[in-house]
Amino acid sequence: MIDKVTRMGRLCDLYGPMLMARQQEMLELHYFEDWSLSEMATYYRISRQAVHDYLQRAEVQLEMYEDGMGLLEKQKQWDALMTRLQVSWSAVRQTVSDLDCLAMEEIVREMSRWSLTEGRDGDAGKSV
Repeated sequence: MIDKVTRMGRLCDLYGPMLMARQQEMLELHYFEDWSLSEMATYYRISRQAVHDYLQRAEVQLEMYEDGMGLLEKQKQWDALMTRLQVSWSAVRQTVSDLDCLAMEEIVREMSRWSLTEGRDGDAGKSV
């Protein structure tokens, strides 16, 4: 299973814009900037418990969006298919003409850019 930080990061990339601005900002600070609840409480001038509650509600909302739409699961399936395509292409590329190789590599590159999440992990558009 994906650890919580990675999962929340991917869910934020997919569904973050659907959250309230404050929730987005708090998730960003906590998960991506590694701020503690105490640091956030000081910054927002609210209690540590209030920060915790904001984060909990945002996390629940993100999970509800994923339960309903399943984009993270679809992204995993897409990534697996792209990996299979790249492995298969590597196996047959020596038997194909140079012109066809260039065309196929361009198609694979283009398809690898069609990611649901093109945010923090930097996988989009990686070389074949």
